[in-house]
Amino acid sequence: MDVFEEVSKANAELYKVYSILADRYEAVGAIDDALEMFNRCTEAAKKSWDKAAEAEANGRIGNLLLNRGQVNESIPHLKIQSQLAADLGNPEARCRACSALALAYELLGQPDKALTELQLVHTVSEQSGDQFLQAQACRALGTLYSKVGRLESAVDILQRHFTLLKGIMTKAAP
Repeated sequence: MDVFEEVSKANAELYKVYSILADRYEAVGAIDDALEMFNRCTEAAKKSWDKAAEAEANGRIGNLLLNRGQVNESIPHLKIQSQLAADLGNPEARCRACSALALAYELLGQPDKALTELQLVHTVSEQSGDQFLQAQACRALGTLYSKVGRLESAVDILQRHFTLLKGIMTKAAP
């Protein structure tokens, strides 16, 4: 039992080191090296039984690939992030993953899948009660509704977006 605990602790520390290196590589534009480090992060997270870290590393890989134009390759990583975030009850991470998936599907010319992901973002953000997440989801959903010609839906959801923003701004005002 002690061996498993030590292996888990060692991998948790490896995750931290790989993550720092990945961030540094990403900052200087060495994306291939950053991807390699984030892949190592996922392995270390699995070996340390840290599902949150595994989700985060997959999300970072997915977003790097998406930003690089490797849309098809990004989707499996973003799906893993979404599922793990859902399993962990992390609405913010789930919304980030679904938003990135929506962008990927939109870039692939699959607006129905993109809408499904954004509707999930909207639902998750409402369930979490986070008004800022809700406003972001409404804006993205309204924009995509507009692009696919569902103008009435776009108007409704964008009005919801502005209502949420007014509420947020009212709360923030002294």
